[in-house]
Amino acid sequence: MNFTLTVDEPNLKSSEKIIKRVAVRAVITENNLILLVQSNKGDYKFPGGGLDVNESLEECLKREVSEETGYTHCIVKDKLGKVIERKTDEYEELALFEMTSHYYV
Repeated sequence: MNFTLTVDEPNLKSSEKIIKRVAVRAVITENNLILLVQSNKGDYKFPGGGLDVNESLEECLKREVSEETGYTHCIVKDKLGKVIERKTDEYEELALFEMTSHYYV
């Protein structure tokens, strides 16, 4: 399975600038349970985070899983897909923020 989902903020207006960020997320399951981490906003998400400069998606995923869960023996398997989210940037006027998150088993 490999999906691509695009989610745009309702009533999204055109922008002069697009700020892009790439992230990677791990879908970790065991015994029909899914591992999620609680964010600082109180919601739950798949472990993962933003890609650093000159870092591969696999390197990023291993680092983020280790940082967020303490699990250091992460084996990256199949890519499930990606989600592209677009919304008005919170910090820069007339800018659009686009986050592309890649999901892996």
